[in-house]
Amino acid sequence: MKRAITLVGIMLVVGVSIVLAERVRSGEAAINTVVTDTGKISLSVDGLGTINSTGLIQVDKPVGGTVRSAHFACASVYSGGAIPDGSVTIDSTGITWSLQVINGSWSNHYADVTSVVATRLNAAPTGITNWTIAEASPSAVDGCILAVIFNDPAQLVDRTAVLLFGGQSTTGDTFTITLADPINTADPGLVLDMGLGISFSFQGSGPASNQCGTESGQSSTIGVNSTRLTSCAGNFDDADTDGANGNLLTVGGVGDSNNNPADPNQLPADGGTPRVEDDELYNLIPFVANGDTTISVATLNASNDDNIFFA
Repeated sequence: MKRAITLVGIMLVVGVSIVLAERVRSGEAAINTVVTDTGKISLSVDGLGTINSTGLIQVDKPVGGTVRSAHFACASVYSGGAIPDGSVTIDSTGITWSLQVINGSWSNHYADVTSVVATRLNAAPTGITNWTIAEASPSAVDGCILAVIFNDPAQLVDRTAVLLFGGQSTTGDTFTITLADPINTADPGLVLDMGLGISFSFQGSGPASNQCGTESGQSSTIGVNSTRLTSCAGNFDDADTDGANGNLLTVGGVGDSNNNPADPNQLPADGGTPRVEDDELYNLIPFVANGDTTISVATLNASNDDNIFFA
């Protein structure tokens, strides 16, 4: 079995600005900003990796929330080629891609799906709703991520969401978030969360285990502002069955904790006890200083076969 590719996604608490380049970009390193949104908002992110014809992605709706925008990203399996328009559906609606990035052996795809999910979500009750994701060729798609930005009347201050999409070079890459205002570490309400979306990563632990795996080799190291955050990003936490090519996906989001790995240097199968928890959702406050106006994230995949495509 080929090892899975990890999907990387970053979420920060920025009205909606969507920036899309040409439809296809080839061999371009680094994930890039596709959406920034600021206001009284909240963000729901979830992923699915499945080798079945259908599976479920969850959206967590806040009390009184209405859809501001919704975004969908999918990654092919290793050497799987482009994912055709319409071959992946959300509740039976075929998705047409607005952006494709070829990242080495992977083809990563993005679409704005606000019109697909808004009506049902706006009428849905508070909390979790399930969305049926269908793939015409499950063995050709490693997984998909659904991110929904809500107008959230419970928020008392403006928050910012930044969504990034593309493909990090496995041999080492960096992306940077530039902030409109300096970070104030004395603010008791400060929130700086980052979620990563990774495909084609396999560490041997079962789906939804969130533990650093028992099979060596397949993980990505993540550094924030030159300090190691984790050495165990990856695995197939969002698969709906045991790991196999076609369901190797993980993304920080619904049901995950932003507690950082207790040992940022622990690798899969390195004998560390207990194994660290790493669900690809992180708290960046320990990695920033008062007055910072940028956050720099460095990634490296030693096995040269994990795909970080979303943040």
